[in-house]
Amino acid sequence: MNIRQMKYCLEIHRAGSLQKAAQNLGLTQPALTQQLQRIEKELDVRIFKRDARPIALTREGEYCIRSFEKMVFEYDRMNHRIADMKNLAKTEITIGIPPVRAQQFLPLIIPAFRAAYPQIRINYREIVSEQLPDALKSGSIDLAVMVLEKFAKGFAFVPMGTDRSVLVAKHLSPYAALIEDNLKPDGSLDFACMRDVPFILLPKGSHQRKTADAIFEKYGIEPPVIMESHTADLAVSLASLGEGCAFCGETYLYFSKMKNLDVLPLDADTEPYRFGVAVRSGMEDSKAAHVFIDFCRDIVRPLPFSATGD
Repeated sequence: MNIRQMKYCLEIHRAGSLQKAAQNLGLTQPALTQQLQRIEKELDVRIFKRDARPIALTREGEYCIRSFEKMVFEYDRMNHRIADMKNLAKTEITIGIPPVRAQQFLPLIIPAFRAAYPQIRINYREIVSEQLPDALKSGSIDLAVMVLEKFAKGFAFVPMGTDRSVLVAKHLSPYAALIEDNLKPDGSLDFACMRDVPFILLPKGSHQRKTADAIFEKYGIEPPVIMESHTADLAVSLASLGEGCAFCGETYLYFSKMKNLDVLPLDADTEPYRFGVAVRSGMEDSKAAHVFIDFCRDIVRPLPFSATGD
């Protein structure tokens, strides 16, 4: 039995009769009946109840049809992937990505993509979120990967996930106790209590730094900033050691799996935000760009913060 014969069975099932299926397939009814008989003889089962109108599946036939659907789907997907690989000329794409996102997603995406599409060369540049639009406009990058939606205005944007900011402090530390003692009934924090708490923050221009500064301004406080770290890893690591508090995204914590932290979502002070891929003008019809974006979406799809999950 081959894929073509499986497709014959699927068409009979969809059409509801041998006559209609034969017409759809461009075969004579006797020829299609002969093919079906060969399949059933090979499997040693009856797939269809011929006397039913419309034609019906036997119990064994139901299992066969489900199996055929899966095998035909995988076969067609393999052929599409091979066709993509053959049709894509040697292509080069430059992506821009914020530093925090780079350490999260590049190890997840790039090696697998290079293995699947070795003819597409991927260059990447670490660029802070607020500078990504200028990089797209200038053409120095083709795609802004894992860019926040608000920085993608004016560009085609493909959403991939949703994130939100959180406040972190060492578990059972004085800072964690201070946060717990000043929680409001709705679970939000009165940040006025944090005016003397040391913070490790990301640099100006980063999304999390803007979040922190907006919260401090909202509550009229200027807590001491003991360090500006260029990586969320260092900021959150120092917070986990009890050196102070830090802000980060939930997706960062998902990937870092850092322990010994109390985590407070900032839903009362910030809105969840979407991230995805922004495409520079002129790249919207690029086959290579679409292949890369689809690949990223497939990688992110099963993750808990995905915007593309079923």
